[in-house]
Amino acid sequence: CTDSRGFLEAFDETFHPVSNEKLSENGVMAEKTMNTLLHVFEGYSGLYQVTHDPEVGESLRRILKSYEVDIYNPEKHRQEVFFDKDFNSLLDMHSYGHDIESSWLVDWGCSLLGDEELNRKIFAINSDLANEIYHTAYHKHSLWNECVNGVDDKNRVWWVQAETVLGFLNAWQKEPERTEYKQAAEDVLGRPLREIYPASQLPRLLTTGKPEYNVHLKQMPGSQEVLANRMPIWEDGEIVGAVAVFRDRTEVTNLAEALTGSRHLVEAMRAYAHEFINKLHTILGLIQLDRVEQAEQYILDVSEVHHQSVSRVMNQIEDTAVAALLVGKASRAAELGIQLQVDPRSSLSGEEHMLPSGVMVTILGNLIENATESLNHSTRKQKEIHVSILENPDGLLLCVEDTGPGILPELLPYIFEPGVSTKGEAGHGLGLVQIKDLTDLYHGQIRVESEPKSGTSFFLSFPAHSTPSPQGGAPGSP
Repeated sequence: CTDSRGFLEAFDETFHPVSNEKLSENGVMAEKTMNTLLHVFEGYSGLYQVTHDPEVGESLRRILKSYEVDIYNPEKHRQEVFFDKDFNSLLDMHSYGHDIESSWLVDWGCSLLGDEELNRKIFAINSDLANEIYHTAYHKHSLWNECVNGVDDKNRVWWVQAETVLGFLNAWQKEPERTEYKQAAEDVLGRPLREIYPASQLPRLLTTGKPEYNVHLKQMPGSQEVLANRMPIWEDGEIVGAVAVFRDRTEVTNLAEALTGSRHLVEAMRAYAHEFINKLHTILGLIQLDRVEQAEQYILDVSEVHHQSVSRVMNQIEDTAVAALLVGKASRAAELGIQLQVDPRSSLSGEEHMLPSGVMVTILGNLIENATESLNHSTRKQKEIHVSILENPDGLLLCVEDTGPGILPELLPYIFEPGVSTKGEAGHGLGLVQIKDLTDLYHGQIRVESEPKSGTSFFLSFPAHSTPSPQGGAPGSP
């Protein structure tokens, strides 16, 4: 599992190294990562604590050397995260959670070796990490998630907060005069619920005995907006307590928008409105230049083109939401110099059909958006997207094809897995996962054809009268 410089990332069933599509994040294909080294060190530390095996101890020393030389960046007071095979950093990323985790975990593993000189060296590195984290990412009684290319992700992730408690307590034990560390750990761990969410009425469930769902809590400045589900705890016919489960309201909203397709509709209509404003500016300019006749002719020409394009889509696609999506996406594509065409054979009824409108908008919206982004970053002269929607009594066929750069052959088998993105560093690898989940939910099938420098085609088919699987709910719902 190692080479001459450190631990490798991914292997097949015979433990031969393979490329790291499944384990990479942030669009980076890393051959080595800080996270793998950290958690191998954690496992070896536990093993050494029990066995004191000299061979395991030597492995710990090798990892600590790599930690000092390859992972730790003294100029930026942080760990680097993703590397090539020679430990050259691949991404400007500061993982606040991993740094505060390493600050205590590596201290602990190092102390097991009983080497005072090594302890001084490693303890100094970890003190530097904790100090940088405290001044950079600790805000409002909690820790931010990470920073990528200079942009902070200020979301509060549960495991990051747990590591924050351990990391700051460890830092305070090493430097008792730094009482701010102790206070930070106590703030993360012990803040009263009413202090964070003054509107919480959890105690009233002890009287009412009635559960409450999706309650929007008023937040303190700097805290996240939260939805709460509250349930009484019954034992032998009596209420003995109550429990509340909290969810980030933004995440719930984003999930709802994604599942209903409303985000794609809003973006499509925004693009359509932007195109309309551009035309108004053109008309205004012609009038100000006293070119009234030209302005009149321009209005007539635009009106005719608009009427023909919208009428053509509406005649083929009777479902209003899907038609609006296609019109808006076509406007957005046109702004980018991309031609979006709807297959003249396409047809979709306005009444009940194989898929709910929201599901169809989500699937088509994601696929068209991916194709648009791919073509927008392409240097090819021919930039086209072709969309087909074919509905008949036997089923429904959706097809989105583009003339973009295509998907790398080695990436193609993994594109529907979480964290795998076809967009490089710009992508999160979520859109295609959602498409796959919805397709499975409605008993559909997906086929993908892609050739480098030729384009990509997605074909989705659904049987007649598709209904969600009995396990129920949309993907991602509890």
